[in-house]
Amino acid sequence: MEIKLRGIRVTHGERAVLDDVSFDFPPGKTTVVLGPSGCGKTTLLRIVSRLQSPAPGDVRRARCSRRGRCSPPWRRARRAPVPP
Repeated sequence: MEIKLRGIRVTHGERAVLDDVSFDFPPGKTTVVLGPSGCGKTTLLRIVSRLQSPAPGDVRRARCSRRGRCSPPWRRARRAPVPP
C-alpha cells in the first residue's frame, strides 16, 4: 500500500511536534523513521496508522500490488476519532 502525507501539522499545546511534513511511503519498500526523543516519530506513526488525525494535513492511501502497481483513484483515508 502506498501512503502519501501532505502538509501534516500536529501541535501539543503551543509546541509544534510536526510542522508542514510531507512524505511518501512507497509500496514494497521498508521505511525507517529515526530521530531524537521528542521529535515526532511516534506522532507520525500514529497518523499513518489512523490513530491520530492531523490538523491541517492530508493522508492519502492507495492499494498497491507487490509489483508496485497502485489501483487508482487515490482514496482519502478516514480520519480516526481523537480520544480526549
